[in-house]
Amino acid sequence: MAEQGSGRPQDSSHKHDAPSDKSSTGAKAPTPTNLYYLSVEEARNLVDRLAGPGSRNRPPGTNDSVMQHGNCVSFSGSGHAAHAAIDMVAQTIADDENASLGFVVFKPKPEPRRFLGDKGLTVVSGGSGVTIPKEGKYAELTLRSEILAREMEDAAVEQFESKKPEVKCGGCESKTHKLVDCLMAAPNGLMKGCPMCNTTKHDVDACYKLRDIKTRFRYLVVKRGNMPAFASKQMSFHWASVYHQFRADEKFGSGRPRNVPRLPWTPKFTREQGDAKLREYQRRLDQEGFPAARLPADPATMDWGAAKRTYPLRASKSQSQQVQDVRAQVQDVVNNNPTARVPGAAADAAVRQGPSEEVDIDDILDDLTEGDSAAVKPDSAKAGSQDVHMTDAAAEQGDQDVQMA
Repeated sequence: MAEQGSGRPQDSSHKHDAPSDKSSTGAKAPTPTNLYYLSVEEARNLVDRLAGPGSRNRPPGTNDSVMQHGNCVSFSGSGHAAHAAIDMVAQTIADDENASLGFVVFKPKPEPRRFLGDKGLTVVSGGSGVTIPKEGKYAELTLRSEILAREMEDAAVEQFESKKPEVKCGGCESKTHKLVDCLMAAPNGLMKGCPMCNTTKHDVDACYKLRDIKTRFRYLVVKRGNMPAFASKQMSFHWASVYHQFRADEKFGSGRPRNVPRLPWTPKFTREQGDAKLREYQRRLDQEGFPAARLPADPATMDWGAAKRTYPLRASKSQSQQVQDVRAQVQDVVNNNPTARVPGAAADAAVRQGPSEEVDIDDILDDLTEGDSAAVKPDSAKAGSQDVHMTDAAAEQGDQDVQMA
């Protein structure tokens, strides 16, 4: 500009080079677009052009910031913050007619950042930090002003940009995934711990967060497709049983999927992969995500039809039929143990209990062994009792069939 107080930006020939990017902070400094030499009123008009007419009368922005550092006043945010900074400088220069403001607008950094302010700008006022030589030429803002602009911008980004939460696997302790995405199974081919809580301090069947069948289906079936299955001691937490329960649960109605495209591996298939392959699969999964990692499917569980053949589902019996089965099994035990007394009493007691969700042969055997008389030992029961009381031992071994009600 040619005259003092014209409000025009200084000609680029009078500008000084910005300080080197190789500063002690190591950060890239903002680049000034225009350097202004303005009176107080002209500075306010410039803010109105940048932030919109009447910006001074608008309410403060949520992210407004005005700070004074020695002879410099810096601000970021809305036009209201800019006017507040100008007022602070105006109080400093008071009625000095020869004093003016050094005013510079910095470009945003080239990195993709979320900037504050109505117009997405970071603005800095040099305040009285600009000296006016007798020759009338402009002097650059002090180094402190530019560093201050950079610090304010970095602080704003750090405050308002969402930070990625720290990731650490509760099983292998990797910092690239959580337990729900981990492939590092135990030697038996099953995963230990709870994928819901990202911990190995408890298993899935001890997690209160997995009591809901929908949540169980998500974490034990859907999120473990083409991955090792999680170990469980209760059949109701075995992934194939969960899949069956979820499909049969009427309360989900038409919202439940007919088929899940990927199902968990059998323990045998997991063991066959070996540690080297599992580590490579994990690397691809962590870096490329799913399904880009292209984890292999287990032929034994490649679809629900194959899974049902691997883990056969036996027809569900009515509760009354279960009671009759228990009566027959108890009678068989008694017939093999002539010393047992009142053989019919325990069976009749089982019938009198009435229908229940689960009838356990062990409860009936306990009735037989009570009292001072000779009793039938629980381990004398035949293998047929396994049809009534089911455990997940077969699933943990991985080489046997698992029957699910």
